[in-house]
Amino acid sequence: MIKMKKRDRPLRLLLVEDHPDDAKIAQMVFSKEPDPWEIVWVSDGQEALDFLFKRGRYADAEGTWTPDLVLLDIILPKVRGYEVLEQMRQDPELSLIPVVMWSISLSSDSIESSYRLGANAYLLKFASLREMEESLDLVRRFWEHVQLPPGGDRG
Repeated sequence: MIKMKKRDRPLRLLLVEDHPDDAKIAQMVFSKEPDPWEIVWVSDGQEALDFLFKRGRYADAEGTWTPDLVLLDIILPKVRGYEVLEQMRQDPELSLIPVVMWSISLSSDSIESSYRLGANAYLLKFASLREMEESLDLVRRFWEHVQLPPGGDRG
């Protein structure tokens, strides 16, 4: 039996979501014991890009790190989720970070666009709290058990 290597720090999630209730649910799920994730929540696409590229208020901020996973809403203020994903995939430092698009849309165009731009998964926001918690927990547990690309310790 292969043993998983123990991580020397918590996994890190960048949560990009403009609806506080949805963000609160995601934060609750990813904060569960025994291995709570370190989470930064931003509410618009521009702030997500600033965090990822360490610009603006994140340029010299203590505690600014590179996430292990990005949970990214599509429809955001300032810069849409698709644009955030596209800029991540064009940058050598950020291109390998797993991105899960998180949306209410069941549109085949939304799903296809997400994957064409390089999303690793497309997660539907369910109407019920229980379903949303269960789907987020599956995402959390999946990324805890896979081998993530190197580079998450860059800062």
